[in-house]
This record gives sequence, structure tokens and C-alpha cells, in this order.
Amino acid sequence: MESLWNSSQSPPQSNISASALAEGWAVSQTLALVAMLLMDLVAVVGNIAVMAVIAKAPQLHKFAFVFHLCLVDLLAALVLMPLGMLSSRAFFGEALCRSYLFLSVCLVSAAILSISVINVERYYYIIHPMRYEVKMTVGLVASVLVGIWVKALVMSALPLIAWLLQGGKAPLLESGGVGAGGGGRSLQAQHKVTGAAHFTGLEEGPTAWPSWFYLH
Repeated sequence: MESLWNSSQSPPQSNISASALAEGWAVSQTLALVAMLLMDLVAVVGNIAVMAVIAKAPQLHKFAFVFHLCLVDLLAALVLMPLGMLSSRAFFGEALCRSYLFLSVCLVSAAILSISVINVERYYYIIHPMRYEVKMTVGLVASVLVGIWVKALVMSALPLIAWLLQGGKAPLLESGGVGAGGGGRSLQAQHKVTGAAHFTGLEEGPTAWPSWFYLH
């Protein structure tokens, strides 16, 4: 009887552990959200500051590709990072998932291509300074920037094309969606198509244009 009375008076350990886990999860989620907001704020302020310096200083106007890279990073901070924060919410449906996938591939591809172009442009500025002054024209800069965005849009359309080729039979949010870390076989197939495009060198086109213009 005494043991039965003691067991009835003891608090349920399972409820205590579950509530502690829930509180710990909420705290970790809050800390992660605050960290992401701080990173987003730093990215916005830093890119705007660099763009303002390049725009105001005439001697820095030649760094057009650096300005473009800051612009791409600013777009990612203003659009892509907030969508990433909201990707685990219940209202993040299939349409938002496809939009997030399209924007992420597009902006990441544009950033990678911009960095590649900056490397090529700085190389020719150091190795061939006289030729650089002659070949580096507004038309060349505009053509390279247009090529970067055309290639980025093509790369971002590949995952959506892969989903359309499947006839939309496999939902993009199958097995939990973007926020839950799932994505299903459809999203995996789209990532394979995008990875194959990167592997086969589709990202190398715009980076070769400055070299062609400089060498001819």
C-alpha cells in the first residue's frame, strides 16, 4: 500500500521531460531566428555601403562587376533569406517552394558568375593593364552582365523544367517540403539536373567572354 501511495504522489516524469524539450526547442528556434536576422541586416547594410562608395567615387566606377556582385547579394538578403526563414511555416506551400527554388538557384548562379568575371577582369587588369584600358568598354560590361543574368535564369529554370517533365505527378513538397528538409523524389531529380548542368560546364559561358574580347 505504501509503495502504491508513493507512486501515485510522484509527478509524471514523461510530461516534465516533454515540456523541457519543447521549451529548449523554442529557445533554440528563437536564437536561430535572431542570428539569421542579424546576418540579414549585416548583409543589407554592408552591400549598400559598398555600392554607395563605388557609386560616389569616380575612380571606383571601373569596379562595375563588384557593384553588380553587391547588388546580387543585396537581392538575396532582401528576398531569399526571408523566404528561407519562413520555409518551415505551414503556409509555405508548393508555389512558394518552387519560387524559393527558382530564386535560390538564380541568385546563387548570378553570384558565382559575377565572382568568376571579377577574377578574369582583375587578372587582365594586372597582366595587361594597357590592353585593359582599351578593351574594357561599357559595351563589354553590359554584354557580360546580360550574359550572367541569361545564364542564371537558364540555370534556375532547369529544376522547374525537370518538375514539368514529370507531368507534375510528384508534388514538389512530397515528404515534408523545403522547410522540413524533405522535398521528395521530384526535388531530388531537379537538384540532379541542376548539378549535372553545373558539372557539364554550363556556368562557364559568361566567364569566357571577357577573355575572348581581351585576346582579340
